[in-house]
Amino acid sequence: MATSDSSPAPQKRQDEFFVKMPFLIELVPEHDRDRPRDQVYLYRYDHNACELKGAGSCDTVAGLYYGTIDKFGGKLCPRHFYESVFGPDRPYTLIDPNDKASDTL
Repeated sequence: MATSDSSPAPQKRQDEFFVKMPFLIELVPEHDRDRPRDQVYLYRYDHNACELKGAGSCDTVAGLYYGTIDKFGGKLCPRHFYESVFGPDRPYTLIDPNDKASDTL
């Protein structure tokens, strides 16, 4: 006698835009003085979408990646994003758009 499993099949998570973050990002002046500021967005992927995945272990547990509004632009896992904005040789800086006294975080 055959039995059937009535539980729903697990759904595969779709690649998707997740949330608009409350800060901007820009290249530090040593890298490019004319670079415009970009809004930071959080994306969710079901695969490792980090553009620096060959530069050390990625944080892929939650499937979240930082990027800009450009859906097809590069994304960074949390580890590589934090290293890119807080590390000693960081190429980026975070900007608080609401902070008039101090232009950076």
